[in-house]
Amino acid sequence: MPKPRSEPITEQQLAGWRLLERFIGALDQHGSRITPNSREQHGLRDVDRRTYFGLFLFGLFNPVVTSMRALCTASRLDRVSAMLDRQGPVAISGFSDAQLVFAPEILEPACCLIEADTEKIF
Repeated sequence: MPKPRSEPITEQQLAGWRLLERFIGALDQHGSRITPNSREQHGLRDVDRRTYFGLFLFGLFNPVVTSMRALCTASRLDRVSAMLDRQGPVAISGFSDAQLVFAPEILEPACCLIEADTEKIF
């Protein structure tokens, strides 16, 4: 028996906007220090570093986003697409492919920012 469709995600259900803004700012500022590999520079790639890591982190902040499909659906929301500086939604295939493309070293400066914020909270 197929799983029943869940209700669409709305912007009001989502959180973590400020931290995501700071994360993307740090990624934009420090991510350029990591040289892109040949797969990342492929001309047909639709999902860039900022989109992939931003959506991934966004999914961690929001328990209402329960799957990769829900995460890609959330990318259709105006506020999410504006934050990620995208014109359209993220395709599931593009998001899935991106996990094999981007070097995790790109995240190092942004992770330091998150650790500093976490220390302030606790």
